[in-house]
Amino acid sequence: MTFSERFDEAKLPKIFYVNWFRKGADGRWLWPGYGENSRVLEWVFERSAGRGDAVETPIGFVPSDTALNIEGLDVTVEDMTELLTVHHDEWRHEVPRIREHFAEFGDDLPRNSTTKSIASKPGWRSSPRSRRTLVLDSSSDRERDV
Repeated sequence: MTFSERFDEAKLPKIFYVNWFRKGADGRWLWPGYGENSRVLEWVFERSAGRGDAVETPIGFVPSDTALNIEGLDVTVEDMTELLTVHHDEWRHEVPRIREHFAEFGDDLPRNSTTKSIASKPGWRSSPRSRRTLVLDSSSDRERDV
């Protein structure tokens, strides 16, 4: 029995994953900085209320390419595309690190997590690339094909 089968899913907390420090191939930061993080948090609140536009990926939901308010920012369409792209090789490297972090919580963390599902898929293994996706909404714990 999964966690969501034992409880009313509408009452369960949403889990969001954020990486404010993603860099482009040229080494520059893709997101403008802490002063603009409220734009991402706005999407988190909208998503929690059932209104935030999202795209499903193998690791959960990320904002659609127009879901974040970037008006007035020096962020290109290409930067946003990169920020919201889920790179499978990066996640193959990241999943073991997330599992190590989750292990610190012991039995206080639900056992059926998106990370567990991803990590159990054939072919998900370490890669030399690293870093994370800007936002992850793992509100669904069902299996996904990778």
